[in-house]
Amino acid sequence: MTRPRRIRRGRIGPGSGRRAGSPLVPLAAVALTLSAFVPSEAAPPEQDPEERRRMLRALALLETGEPERAIPLLLELTEAVPHHGPARLQLGALAIERGEWQVAAAHLRAAAGSVGEEAPEGAVPVQRPGLAWALLADALDEAGDLGEALEATERALRLAPAYLP
Repeated sequence: MTRPRRIRRGRIGPGSGRRAGSPLVPLAAVALTLSAFVPSEAAPPEQDPEERRRMLRALALLETGEPERAIPLLLELTEAVPHHGPARLQLGALAIERGEWQVAAAHLRAAAGSVGEEAPEGAVPVQRPGLAWALLADALDEAGDLGEALEATERALRLAPAYLP
């Protein structure tokens, strides 16, 4: 019987027992990103129906294990709406899975910044900002930016303490 692989925090490198691209965030947290864009009738009326269709299509592709087909759709969304929180959250989570810490941090900063008074005009807010901040904290930690990682962790704890181990 094979034991489930334990996910550890820390640096990737010799003797760390981890290889680049190994997941840092429990798969349950990444799965939560799929629910960060909740299809509902309560969608913002100003959201473009085509953008919504692209997002739903990307989520369906992610759920069926086809991230390589979902990524172009998500990137199209971020080109049209740079602060599309749900698309940025998905792209950030995918970058974390691949060990692309700087890319993940950039997307997750935009996702976390899509909500609240500081959000730019026209931003599509992410529904789970606490998750965005928690994932951002992990990406920043792995990228070596401990100061910003601590700030992101504090924001995540204030918004949704259940997302942090």
